[in-house]
Amino acid sequence: MNMPLCDYVTPDTTALGRRADGWEDAVRQACAVLVQAGDVTEEFTISAIQSVRSAGPYIVIMPGVALVHSELGKGVKRLAMSLVTFESGVCFHHPANDPVRLVLCLAPTDNWAHLRALRGLLSLLNKGP
Repeated sequence: MNMPLCDYVTPDTTALGRRADGWEDAVRQACAVLVQAGDVTEEFTISAIQSVRSAGPYIVIMPGVALVHSELGKGVKRLAMSLVTFESGVCFHHPANDPVRLVLCLAPTDNWAHLRALRGLLSLLNKGP
């Protein structure tokens, strides 16, 4: 499957101008978009939140941007990505990159899909505005 990353972010997997009561709510909302689209199960959401609880705000990959994911393959039905924006920003307790206004949620099916999606995302982010 060699679809460009932008093909995974569709109107069904996009939510703009949301508000969140903290990082956990923001993660839940980003995951819920994929649950509603039928791409992941609630197990994915639980795993994604647990990852941040145990490892900290490592998912905040650059100023204002977080990349949410679960343990590889947990609750993933098919490769998918959501894009959710938060108008007021959300504190993830990252020392340099808070507040987060864009939360991307990546649901890879395996290591290969994960690496391809990350490569596509990095390419997109490096292009800038």
